[in-house]
Amino acid sequence: MRMRFFYFPQQKPQAIIRQIHKGVDNCRRMLYTADSYLKKYHEEDNTLSTALWIDTTSRKLMIYAVSMTQVENGLVVRFGTEVGSLRIFTESGEFKNKDLPIIVDLRCYKSKESGGFVEVGYTPQAIRRSSVIGAMGMPWQGGTKSLRPITPIPVLVCGPTTNIIPVKRNYTWNLNVASAMYTGLKKVRQQMEPGTIFVTEGQRDYVDAWRLAASNTKHEKPFDPDWRQEHRTDMFTAEAMFKHTLKQLTWKPGITQMEQEGLMFLYLNVWAASESAGQKSRHFPCPEGMVENPAFPEFLLRMEQEGWNVDIELHSAHRHTKIVSPTGEEFLGPSLKETPKLEEAFI
Repeated sequence: MRMRFFYFPQQKPQAIIRQIHKGVDNCRRMLYTADSYLKKYHEEDNTLSTALWIDTTSRKLMIYAVSMTQVENGLVVRFGTEVGSLRIFTESGEFKNKDLPIIVDLRCYKSKESGGFVEVGYTPQAIRRSSVIGAMGMPWQGGTKSLRPITPIPVLVCGPTTNIIPVKRNYTWNLNVASAMYTGLKKVRQQMEPGTIFVTEGQRDYVDAWRLAASNTKHEKPFDPDWRQEHRTDMFTAEAMFKHTLKQLTWKPGITQMEQEGLMFLYLNVWAASESAGQKSRHFPCPEGMVENPAFPEFLLRMEQEGWNVDIELHSAHRHTKIVSPTGEEFLGPSLKETPKLEEAFI
């Protein structure tokens, strides 16, 4: 490779060459220092940060390389890059995984129109189940580049020695063959070894399946990873996650901030009544862990003290709710068609 040197006429070529040599020496020292630091860092730090994420929200079953961190009440994922799909990974047979943990998203695609589906079967006694409560840049976020709290995503966490094995099938598009394979896989899943996961994808006339299994010994205990600690813990406190989930539940196109706050107050009251009556609300679903969250009573009390109020029209067959803001503004809320026991607790 040729190198061309440019210099100003007032400087001697020898001086410029000395400066270049000095710069090269400085670069070498910096690289040596960085290399030494990284070696020492990896020797001392046994925590995990990189994993493979299997996306089950699409029938493509894409695999992403992601960065994982942990907070007190869950995991945080950051998108790295797309590395292929389950089909690509297993085109030539078993994918032998030596280094990286595998995260399996449990949201699972399902379509009523085409009959398409993705299913995940596993043995709960030997698989680590966790929740992802924060994400940045994941494809299912719409390409957002900022870190955000999200509605908790249930995931399975597999150890670094978990291999991906394609299940042999008849490569024909046939209803009877697909039905036979699906039935057979259900039987296999009922008898599979601890620590094994089956990912099944298909539709009415074909079924594909993959088995995730540890390559060394049987998993008698779930894999317990030591992820690195998340540095933005302020975004994922119990109160922050509670507010985010409540806002997600009550948002709808065109809603004003005042109306959304009123709906939030209504949801809180219905959940409190459900807890008191010992019955779950049919029309106001409560996400797991919301009532037990320490922010729940604090949030409800704060809104009551601000002057929020909600009433139910008992004499109306539709059981409409009326929400009153602290400024006296009234608007009609959704219907509360619940059991008499829950309505009584609500009142």
